[in-house]
Amino acid sequence: MRQEQVRRELAATAFPDVDQDQESEVPTALEDARAQQRQTADAVHAAAIRRARGERAGQTGAPRSPALRQALRPAGFSGSASR
Repeated sequence: MRQEQVRRELAATAFPDVDQDQESEVPTALEDARAQQRQTADAVHAAAIRRARGERAGQTGAPRSPALRQALRPAGFSGSASR
């Protein structure tokens, strides 16, 4: 509680032109991007767990999940062999 109060006082002194009520608001676009990244990471994680369980059971093969295939694809790889 005290630490938050000191932080606010310091911020008000250091940045007098900034509205202190809006300093904690994160832009909606950033929140949306973070939510999308979390959702993608969760999907990749779940697909990796399913794949690992399948491999333990002897079902090896290509990843079936589009999220896992995309995560395993090298950066900049488009998937087509155009020259």
